Amino acid sequence: MIVRSKRSKGDMNTFSELTKTLALITNYELTSFLHDIVFI
Repeated sequence: MIVRSKRSKGDMNTFSELTKTLALITNYELTSFLHDIVFI
């Protein structure tokens, strides 16, 4: 039980990190895209 919950927590942390990274990348892409539109 303890090991299982530990692993689940680790998986959730990894998923959270991936989501944060993806959000940052998406945000960056979106910002670049908007800047391109504004400056063109």
